[in-house]
Amino acid sequence: MFGIFATINIKPDQRDSFLAVIRETAERSVKDEPGCLRFDVFQDLTDENRYILYEVYTDQEAFQKHLTTSHARSAMERSRDWAEKGFEVTLAASVYPTGQRYFATPRT
Repeated sequence: MFGIFATINIKPDQRDSFLAVIRETAERSVKDEPGCLRFDVFQDLTDENRYILYEVYTDQEAFQKHLTTSHARSAMERSRDWAEKGFEVTLAASVYPTGQRYFATPRT
């Protein structure tokens, strides 16, 4: 599996716009892209304008396909308006789990 961690600092007056678009992007990525296993959006607990995207794909090729979708292209273009500066991106390969969809069972 292949993943990315992307951090973005949003201008305070752009937060609502960012959240609406990134939610749609996340939902469409998981629903419409067979190679997208996860697309999670986290808000930094110490900075309400800092967000971390955690995306997991079956492989790097699936991520490259994601970048060509209309929803991903639109979000990247709009990020120029939202961001204090661009995305800070870390690319990663999964060590564990190694190949199948993995979802932890919630503890009760």
